[in-house]
Amino acid sequence: MTKNALATTAVRFATVSDMRIEAIRLASTGKQLQADMHELNLSIIHHLAQHGQIGVVNHWLAQFEKVESVRKNAMVQWFNTFGACKYNEELGRFEHVKGKKLELAKAKAKPFWKFGALENDKPIKLMTLEAGIKSLIKQMKDNRDKLGVPFTPEEQAQMSALTMMQSGIIPAKYAHTEH
Repeated sequence: MTKNALATTAVRFATVSDMRIEAIRLASTGKQLQADMHELNLSIIHHLAQHGQIGVVNHWLAQFEKVESVRKNAMVQWFNTFGACKYNEELGRFEHVKGKKLELAKAKAKPFWKFGALENDKPIKLMTLEAGIKSLIKQMKDNRDKLGVPFTPEEQAQMSALTMMQSGIIPAKYAHTEH
């Protein structure tokens, strides 16, 4: 793009003064939005503790997915810590945890945005079977290497079957290693 073309391109904030004013407005709006979200979170965990209705937590989480918010992971951590719920990654939703004590004062003192990032704060994604098997194989190999414990011949056969299944060489229904 040439300098003249750039100069004639319409932008919303054309002057440095306009940009500074907008930056101040957004910072103020952002703080209020975070405060409002925190109040909603507190209301949700209070309602969950009283009634055990998990749907409202999952509905709130779904709103984050609509805008592909990278802060979703921090929100998940916050609800896992303070709500009577636990995020089920396989199902992609929260599940109610009966009997978990509500600590509203602690929840109020640590809003969700104070939680650190998970995996560079990327949105949580459902793990595929292939990725799960690959991860499991790597964890098992790393664990055995650290402990200096070799695989038995039977375990090696099972690992080979898992590897072939993971790579698609043999369908999962034929990957039995039992005798």
